[in-house]
Amino acid sequence: MRILVLNFEYPPLGGGASPIGRELSERFVKKGHVVDVVSMHHPTLAKEEKINGVTIYRVSSWRKKINISTPLEQFMFLRNAKVVIRKLMADNDYDICHCHFLLPTGLLALWVKKTFGIPYLVTIHGSDVPGYNPDRFQLLHLFTKPFIQQVIAGAEAIVSPSVYLMNLLREKVWVDELQTRRLIIEYGIDQNMVETKKQNIILSTGRLLDRKGFKELILAVSEKISDMKFIFVVMVQR
Repeated sequence: MRILVLNFEYPPLGGGASPIGRELSERFVKKGHVVDVVSMHHPTLAKEEKINGVTIYRVSSWRKKINISTPLEQFMFLRNAKVVIRKLMADNDYDICHCHFLLPTGLLALWVKKTFGIPYLVTIHGSDVPGYNPDRFQLLHLFTKPFIQQVIAGAEAIVSPSVYLMNLLREKVWVDELQTRRLIIEYGIDQNMVETKKQNIILSTGRLLDRKGFKELILAVSEKISDMKFIFVVMVQR
């Protein structure tokens, strides 16, 4: 199977959802599939390269920061990605499009289906769902409901890593008449990469935001376990 992956944040760009998209793409390759990824470009990255069997095409989008992008940069990505995708379609016969995020890339997946007849599925990750990230997108999501509904309506399936996120999506934008399949597939872990020796350590990762709950985690555990060591790996918003 030949898979077109649309993910505006592919490592090293983006936050937590970015390496998940990479892991899925590389796992597809290990299963014998051919994977082409269309993502954002950054001045420090190559426009085209192959990593662990995955071919990555990076689209000019004026992106300035590694960890975060603006609505204008995302718009430029959507506009310029169509040129790259047209060229890929001329040389390749894709079976399916795997899209990460309802917005902005969901709009691109919808365009691919309408223009080239390629079916798509969408994996949601968080900030693309209204109500999940009020720190950045609360105002923007006031206007995104009809666009998200179009993306959902055109998708073969919507995949969520948690029941909570799927319920939030349904609460905020879902329309019951839409027959799109809803799948809950939790993020996996490669046990071969995990140290098996047990220690009293809690490792927590994420962006340094109040809603991530680092403070609540410390308070909840420290009251019960006195010899616990905390390690936080955080991304600071700038």
